Amino acid sequence: SLLMFSKENDGMYELLTFPTTLPISKPQHIISGDAISVTFLSRTKFVTLDKNNSIYLRNLDNNVTKRITLPLPSCTTLFNGGSSGYLLIYNDSSLSLFDTSSQQVLGTLTIDGVKRVIWNATSTYCAILTAFSIRIVDRTMKQVAVITEKMRVKDALWDEHGILLYSTLSQIKYMLISG
Repeated sequence: SLLMFSKENDGMYELLTFPTTLPISKPQHIISGDAISVTFLSRTKFVTLDKNNSIYLRNLDNNVTKRITLPLPSCTTLFNGGSSGYLLIYNDSSLSLFDTSSQQVLGTLTIDGVKRVIWNATSTYCAILTAFSIRIVDRTMKQVAVITEKMRVKDALWDEHGILLYSTLSQIKYMLISG
């Protein structure tokens, strides 16, 4: 499945389901809906955020399986939480790890301008990208390392040895968990 999101027209998502056999020619199903933000929660579930600060857990048929009112005000963006059942919730001044089953916030980091979140392969560390900085946090949202660049940070990825590779406008660099 492929989950696409656009912020135009107050937010819209499309879930495309492809056949599992080759050759793949076109999607079997295309499901769309309105949301402020959307992300996968597990292999078979995704989550949508509405204007009323509520999230809706949905299956791949777009059926709502659970509705949760978020405990944080003015949430604007949902990010993958690193493992099944967890979400990162952003509200323009903080990023919080939220457990959808217990409906509790497990940790919060005060940060502005989050653009992207990238978990390592074991989901023990998370790189949080802003326009000019990268922060690495652990599963409790405790900051482990931070780096600030003079040039805009474009993207990042974790390698198999736990090293974060990232690019700026003109360079490719690396960052260790130890700083």
